[in-house]
Amino acid sequence: MRKSRTYQDAIAALNGLQSNAQTIEKARKERDVNANKNIPWMEKLVRIINIEPVDLDRLNIIHVSGTKGKGSTCAFTESLLRRSGYRTGFFSSPHLVAVRERIRLDGVPLAEDVFTRYFWDVHDALRDGCQPEEMPPYFKFLTVMSFYVFLQEKVDVAVVEVGIGGTFDSTNVIKHPTVCGVSSLGYDHMSILGETLPEIARHKAGIFKPGVPAVTVRQPEEAMMVLQKHAESLSCPLYVVPQLNQYPTEDNIPIDLGLEGPVQEWNASLALQLCRIWLERTQKPHAHSRSENEVPNQKENLRFEQSSKVEECEPFLVTSALRTALKECRWPGRFHRFSQKNLDFFIDGAHTKESVAFCAGWFRKSALSKDSKKVLIFNSTADRKIEDLLSPLINCGFNVALFCPNILEVVKVNAASDQANFTVNRDQQLARCGKQKILWEELNGVKQRKDSVAEAICFDSVKDTLAWLEDFAENNDGKVEILVTGSLHLVGAVLSVLDPTLENVL
Repeated sequence: MRKSRTYQDAIAALNGLQSNAQTIEKARKERDVNANKNIPWMEKLVRIINIEPVDLDRLNIIHVSGTKGKGSTCAFTESLLRRSGYRTGFFSSPHLVAVRERIRLDGVPLAEDVFTRYFWDVHDALRDGCQPEEMPPYFKFLTVMSFYVFLQEKVDVAVVEVGIGGTFDSTNVIKHPTVCGVSSLGYDHMSILGETLPEIARHKAGIFKPGVPAVTVRQPEEAMMVLQKHAESLSCPLYVVPQLNQYPTEDNIPIDLGLEGPVQEWNASLALQLCRIWLERTQKPHAHSRSENEVPNQKENLRFEQSSKVEECEPFLVTSALRTALKECRWPGRFHRFSQKNLDFFIDGAHTKESVAFCAGWFRKSALSKDSKKVLIFNSTADRKIEDLLSPLINCGFNVALFCPNILEVVKVNAASDQANFTVNRDQQLARCGKQKILWEELNGVKQRKDSVAEAICFDSVKDTLAWLEDFAENNDGKVEILVTGSLHLVGAVLSVLDPTLENVL
C-alpha cells in the first residue's frame, strides 16, 4: 500500500525539478539552438496527461506578455472577470511565499490539499510517460499542471501570464487564445531575449496568433513598430488602450485602484479592454444573470478586421461594480505596504531600470514621516546591470542600505520548502552583494566625502538582515521606513519572514 503523500512531499518532488545554476548558464549559452524545441516539448507533455493542445481552447485564455506590469494587468483582469460572475483560473510567476500562489482559482491560491492532489496526478503521469531526460523542469511542470487544474475545475476563463519573453515561453503552447495583451516593454532578461528593444519586442509579440485580437499599452516607437509588423504578418488586429482617466464612470466618481503606483493606471486600462474583448469574443454565459457587474459588451466599438494602423480602443462606462473590482484587486509584492510594530515596509519587486525609478518615486511620495529613519534592503540577480537599478534610489534619503542575497537563512536548504531555490549559486550571490555595496558607496560619493550619505552593510541572508533591522529599530526612537526592492525573489523571502502564515499575502 502506497504511503500517503503530503504537501511537503509534493514540494520536495517539485523542487527536485529545479535546474541548478550551472545547467541554467549552459541553457542560456545554447538558447538559440534549443529554443525552438520548447513548444514541441510542451505539446508532448500535455498529451502525456491526456490533454490535446486544442483542448486548451476550452479555457478561453487571456494570454499576457510584457516587461513591466504583466502580472498586475493579469491581476486586474482576473478581478474584473471574477466579480462579473465568471469562474476564473490565473497562472502567474514567480511566487512570493508559497508555490500555490502561481495557480489560483477564483482569485485564491490552491489549498495545500488541492495542490497536492493535482500535483501527484500530473507528476505520476509524466513520470510514467516520459523518458528521464524528458521530465520537465520546474516552470514547465507548473505550466502543464496549471492547464490540467483549470480543465479539471472547468473554469470559464484562464488568465495566463507569460514567464519570460513569449515566442518560446512554455505558456505559448496555447494555440488559440481568446485575446492577447502586451504590457509595457523595456529592458529585462537581455541575456535571453536580446540587447535591443526591437529584439525584446519580437519575443513579446510571439504570443500573437492569426486573427486573434491583441491589445497593448502605449509603447516606445521602436517597440510598437515591431508589434505592429508582427500583428500584420498574422492578420492579427492590434489595439492600443486609452488612458484610464478617459473612461466615464457612474456618478462621475473617479476610478480608485487597489494597486499603488502611476504605472497601474495603464495596466488597469489594459485589463478593462482585455475583458471587454474577451466578453465580445466568447459571449459566454455565467452563473449569474447579466447585470451591472458585467464588463460592458460594446460590439460596435470593436472591429476585429485587420487594419494597416494601430487603432485606439474606445473607453467605456465603468460601473460601480467594476470600480470595486479594480479597487479591491490585490497583487502582493508590487507597491505593497506592510507594517509591523514600529517598522513600515514599502515592498516592490521592481527589477528593471524603469520600474525601479517608478518605485523610488512611490517611496519618496509615500514615506512621509520626516523624523523616521529610512532603510533600503536591496538585491538584484546576475543578469541585470547593478548601476541601472541603484541609481534611481540615491535620492531617497536612506540612512542605511542593506544588501543581502535572496537566501532565507544560512542553513542547508530544506528541499520541502516553498522558498528552496537551487537555481542560484550562494557564493556568486554573496559576491554580487559585495559589488552592490561598493557601487552604492561610489554612487553616494562615500569615498570622496567624510559625511557618508548612507551606511552600507552586507548580510549573508534575509533573516540576518531583518534581525539587524529589528535591533536598529530598537535603538532608534520613532518609525523606521524600509524600502525592499530589486528582486521579486528578495521580496518573497522577506515576506515569508514577516508574514509566514500568508495572512497578508494570499
